[in-house]
Amino acid sequence: MIGIDANVLVALAVKEHPSHSQAVSVFDRELTANEEVVLSPSVAAEFLHVVTDPRRITPAQEMTAAIFWLRAWATEVAPVWLTPNDAAIELWLKWMAEFRLGRKRILDTQYAALLHTHNVRRLLTNNADDFRVFGVFELVSF
Repeated sequence: MIGIDANVLVALAVKEHPSHSQAVSVFDRELTANEEVVLSPSVAAEFLHVVTDPRRITPAQEMTAAIFWLRAWATEVAPVWLTPNDAAIELWLKWMAEFRLGRKRILDTQYAALLHTHNVRRLLTNNADDFRVFGVFELVSF
């Protein structure tokens, strides 16, 4: 199983993204290896937030187009959707305190705890440094 970070979804969806072709290559390699893709609703929400923000993406996508892409991608890839449980929430808060992480690390830490409590040990991200601190993932980057 491999978790997919929001920045990967952004790079996959936005053809103008500087890492688009690299993201497609790495993601296709994982699919070819029959790796089961894992995602959370919060990562999907972060994807929608970023690709519709004109300060981050030029040109920004309309919300309906971004939702259409996400649904089509999810239909094709059929990710396993993870939802938080008590163990994931407890680990998230523990890691926030243990590693003295600030407000800019809340969502990544929440996702890392969710993945870890569901025994997902690999993560595809273009921001490996955000997850390295936890010491529990094989980080796949591009």
